[in-house]
Amino acid sequence: MLHAGSVASMQEAVDLTDPDAPDRARLIALDGLATVQMLEGAYADAERTAAEALSIDGPARHDQHRHSAINTYAIALISHGREEEGLALMREARSPDQHQIDLRYFINHSNELDVTGDFSGAVAVATEGMERARAAGREWGFATMLIGNAVWPLIHLGRVAEAEQLLGRPRPIGSISGSHQMHLQMLESFLPAWHGQVDEAIRKLSLLEALMHSPQRQYRMQYAHAMTLLHLWAGRPEAVPELVAPIWAERERHKGPHLWELAHLTAWAHRESGAATPVSKRVLRDIPPTRVARSWQLLIDAETADDLPGWEAAKALTPQLGIPAWISPHVEVQIVRKLLVSGERQAAAADRLGEALERAGDLGLVPLIGRLEGLRSRAGLAPRAGSPPALLTPRESEVMALVAEGRTNREVAEALFISSKTASVHLTNIMAKLNVRSRGRAAAVARERGLI
Repeated sequence: MLHAGSVASMQEAVDLTDPDAPDRARLIALDGLATVQMLEGAYADAERTAAEALSIDGPARHDQHRHSAINTYAIALISHGREEEGLALMREARSPDQHQIDLRYFINHSNELDVTGDFSGAVAVATEGMERARAAGREWGFATMLIGNAVWPLIHLGRVAEAEQLLGRPRPIGSISGSHQMHLQMLESFLPAWHGQVDEAIRKLSLLEALMHSPQRQYRMQYAHAMTLLHLWAGRPEAVPELVAPIWAERERHKGPHLWELAHLTAWAHRESGAATPVSKRVLRDIPPTRVARSWQLLIDAETADDLPGWEAAKALTPQLGIPAWISPHVEVQIVRKLLVSGERQAAAADRLGEALERAGDLGLVPLIGRLEGLRSRAGLAPRAGSPPALLTPRESEVMALVAEGRTNREVAEALFISSKTASVHLTNIMAKLNVRSRGRAAAVARERGLI
């Protein structure tokens, strides 16, 4: 487990070996040093150290420390913008005959695919890794860590029901280390916000603020990103500067795609309240190149200019381009807002608003559904003719239909091949959306609104 002083301790281990007669002992020490340098975000140092480890002749090709050094070297390359090269090298680090090496490959590869915007690839690799871990009898360690690696890209894809189902799997206390456990708790705390319980998500996530002090920089970034997004969904952009300042202060220790995404959230906060200072063009130029940079730049430009052409240019951004699924309805909210402000395009605004509600409804993204409904109400727009109700997700509609038949949570779970806990979560979300407190009232309101 990484802790304060890890780099110094590993450097001492390296210093005890002979650089003029490098052997396996030096390989092991260099591999350990490169790993902790990488986890602390010292990617340039990690790249140099891993490269030295890989230059040592002698150890067998499938030595676990050599494969570990390949993983670290690949991650360092990706952090410097050499994404394709790093991902290709990482695939060389597989070793199907050695479980420990192979499972680390799945953990690192799925994480880096998510970082570089290949969300579907990240889910596929994490899922394969979970199956491999179970087959190797390592379900409660590696497989649990891979759940976290699958959940975040599933959220990016808008596949929230699958993410909730994964997180609902039982896992014994102590199966993984503290930071990894807190990471899963962070994801569990974030998900209720998707269903409209934003303040509750903020309350739960604030209890995990220790992640902002984790020696593993990736967890600091994910916590800052999740909390920033929640405060923006809650309409509190003034909370953003305090959340993002620590990340920008140590930006050289974070990966480019993460920094671009945080730069967009910072620009969003500035547009809404002027609370956060936009990231300067000089700082953006210093971020390592990445395939998602142009997409995030389009969004930053749209937030900064806040005009209709800018938002229209950003509307084509999708998860296939490395942009999270919630971005599309966010952009549609801004397009509808600008159309309404013009005062001359009410019909166009009504049509676009209906389309945006359908998209947000398909995702079950209640915070943005609420914003769109608020725009419609304030503008006095009637629902588009023939617009289907878009309040419940397809899975929630299935759950609600079974509840309306009088089924228990257990019976709902058995019918839909999900856990009872997942069925309960769906029902809780449904009642929050319908603003009711009982199963019977939820069924009645769902029927009144034509949702089932």
